[in-house]
Amino acid sequence: MPATGPFDLSDNWKSALRKEMVELRDWRTPQIIACEARREDWEQSTVGCSDRTEVRIRCDDQEEVYERVIAFLGSYRKHHYTRSDGDPWDLARTKPHNGERPCILPKPPKVANVTLAELESELEEVRRDGWCLGGLYYFIPPADWKPGRCAKNAWRNRGAFRRARTTDGIHYGPIDFEGRVWRWDTAERHWDVQLVAGGYLSINQTGRRLK
Repeated sequence: MPATGPFDLSDNWKSALRKEMVELRDWRTPQIIACEARREDWEQSTVGCSDRTEVRIRCDDQEEVYERVIAFLGSYRKHHYTRSDGDPWDLARTKPHNGERPCILPKPPKVANVTLAELESELEEVRRDGWCLGGLYYFIPPADWKPGRCAKNAWRNRGAFRRARTTDGIHYGPIDFEGRVWRWDTAERHWDVQLVAGGYLSINQTGRRLK
């Protein structure tokens, strides 16, 4: 049950929550959705959590308190973690934006709807296809990247992909499977992809080359 309320949840609801928390260390599952009118009832159980976007959960058979994402109806898509916890290409939470040109790495179409559990094997074929398809450019992580190895805080604060320094020696960005570093241009809101042979390409969040 929630650590400090609400206390009017049915035993059936609490039992269902515990069944969904079979893998207690899986911080992504389940996500809890509540109606906006119930926000105040859940408030105390969000104290101490990241931006109060998560709720603390206690289990009768465990001493540890667990945290899970909570989103209120009407705010799901605006929530920091509801989508990005399951999509490592979505880095919008790390760079403030007004809704236009969010900081999202262009994602290969073949893995657009693939779950994290299936992602690793599916990426093998994507790497064979290459990063440019149909005139669009996509970010593909290195072969040794494992989504399950990235800790929660690292995933949310820096992103799930390994980062490297750009050629100017100042900035950092995700490094792809062929050694290119993708640096986010905060002012112009696009990716400057550092080419291994020198120079760079400017690419937007959909993969379209800008220059």
